Amino acid sequence: MANDNNGFISEVLYRLNVGSEINLTLLEKAFDKILNCDNVLARDVQLGALLTGIMAKGPKVEEIVTLLKCAFKLDNFLPYDKIKIDLPSNEKLVGAIGSGKKGFKTMNISTPAMLLATAAGAYTAKPVSSSTSSMTGSADLLRELGVNIDIPTEKMIKTIKDTGFGAFCIENLIPKFDNVYGKKFYVPHTLSFGLAALLTPVHFDNFLYGLAHPDVETSIRVLKEFDIQNAMVVSATNDDIHYLDEMGIYGTTRLVGIKNGKIGKLIIFRPTEELNLPQYEPHHIAEGDSLKANVQYCVDVIRGYGEKPREDIVCINAGTILYLAEKARDLKDGFNLAKKVIKSGAVLDKLIEVIHSTGGNKSQLDNYLR
Repeated sequence: MANDNNGFISEVLYRLNVGSEINLTLLEKAFDKILNCDNVLARDVQLGALLTGIMAKGPKVEEIVTLLKCAFKLDNFLPYDKIKIDLPSNEKLVGAIGSGKKGFKTMNISTPAMLLATAAGAYTAKPVSSSTSSMTGSADLLRELGVNIDIPTEKMIKTIKDTGFGAFCIENLIPKFDNVYGKKFYVPHTLSFGLAALLTPVHFDNFLYGLAHPDVETSIRVLKEFDIQNAMVVSATNDDIHYLDEMGIYGTTRLVGIKNGKIGKLIIFRPTEELNLPQYEPHHIAEGDSLKANVQYCVDVIRGYGEKPREDIVCINAGTILYLAEKARDLKDGFNLAKKVIKSGAVLDKLIEVIHSTGGNKSQLDNYLR
């Protein structure tokens, strides 16, 4: 095996192509070379080939964990070292984020869902980023609404204490890695099983992770390797090919949880039957043709004026967050509570409160209050 910068990389790719086992030490050295050495030949191609090749053969938990640790090491990011926020007695901080790179491009879902859950009494915090594979990322949405998400972590923590909601830019946590990796992948890959879920500066008491891939069980095992004790991983599809990184309102939803460090059984259910929903199709929740169109969809939903399928998918995700926050007995109870709150006007009031708390610009939101 060659000792030059491309030697370890070539060896891993060769083994992938011939179906041979990959030693974890070799895998780590190859990924480290890709991330750290600027003179790696065809660096982007090598990165894509490695991550996609492992995905194609079927990634193992230990391989994913090895790659994630290597990625974090580049920026000295410690996924175990998180700030614990002091909340009122018996309150839980619930985080939610998706892996991104979903099989069907939808409107923004998790961010309005979290605002809704907060308006219903939960404490929530969202890791956010700009979009790579969709029209509007969570960071893009919040900025367009006038929320200042670029304040220091301490001030955002105060916003969570004051309003119940906060957002943290994840690109800021691993800038060196993002410089190599960012905006290069448009479909799920090896790191999707845990990367976004682990990028937060604060500790979550419970967590909802959406995965745009059917193997939610591998994802929950990866999260456990990083000492995540309480979380739920979900994925939804209508055709067993194209997956959403949220709870769905059509087809089937797959979910698996971990509670107090113990992984539960895989659950597969049909939202249409469980919640007595209409027979929705993917196009009912599709993204718009511009950032402003997507923002308008979200504003309409949180005001209670949104199209019913868009409202329902926000409510089923908000209901799941309410369940994780122990504000609802089960998914159906959480969904019904979310439907009630969304008609009250409380979600818009909560968004305005967050804008003011972060020192944002409410006039940007006013542009969408038609």
